[in-house]
Amino acid sequence: MSDDINANERFDIAKVIVLSGWSLTILICLFIIGSATYLVVTKGLVDGPLKEWASTCLGFLFATFVSMVKDFIKINQ
Repeated sequence: MSDDINANERFDIAKVIVLSGWSLTILICLFIIGSATYLVVTKGLVDGPLKEWASTCLGFLFATFVSMVKDFIKINQ
């Protein structure tokens, strides 16, 4: 009985860690995309690493993140 409780507590802790990591990643991606958008609006172009980071963040948010969330939801059900 106590092994089940410990396993559930460990799973809950792992779930919180994963969700906080996802939250931080989304926040950083939104900041990068916002910065790139601001530069496009004010200066007209974005070159260099910021352009690469913004495209990576967009790819993560629209391609990878949705499937990861679906898989995570299936595990919890």
